[in-house]
Amino acid sequence: MTDLGRGDTDPSIRLSPYHPSAAEHIATWARASHYSRGWLAPDIHEAQALIARWHADPDVFPYLLHRGDLPVGYGELWVERDDDEAELAHVLVAPQQRRRGLGRRLARELVRAARERGLHHITLRVMPDNTPAIDCYRSAGFVREGADDERVLNTGQPHIYQWMRYRDR
Repeated sequence: MTDLGRGDTDPSIRLSPYHPSAAEHIATWARASHYSRGWLAPDIHEAQALIARWHADPDVFPYLLHRGDLPVGYGELWVERDDDEAELAHVLVAPQQRRRGLGRRLARELVRAARERGLHHITLRVMPDNTPAIDCYRSAGFVREGADDERVLNTGQPHIYQWMRYRDR
């Protein structure tokens, strides 16, 4: 049985605030992709401690996407209140749950969470060769920033990213 695409309509899926009990899941998911593997230390306990440090910043708001009681996704809002801006960051879907619409659902739920916080400019960055993520974000309503804006946004970054912003439909 497959439920490809059900992530958008499945009523058992919900976004909730992060809970530290999910740190091991997140560390495992991050290691499953070369795009996110570098975020965390190889040792699971060090990785869990690093995840806790991510959340020490008062402008970082972590969330979990659940299907029923099972965590299936994770993402953060990095908030710049002075600029009325939120950046989606550390967006992950459990490897065994990918290609089911959950990434799109997670991105849309994070946008909704940002809007509930009164934020209207919503961006994200992605490695330019991460085609599955780019396609996912496009399907969630994100468009690529212009070349000039991207050049400015990439100034001082450790990598050259493709930057995207949420566009209301």
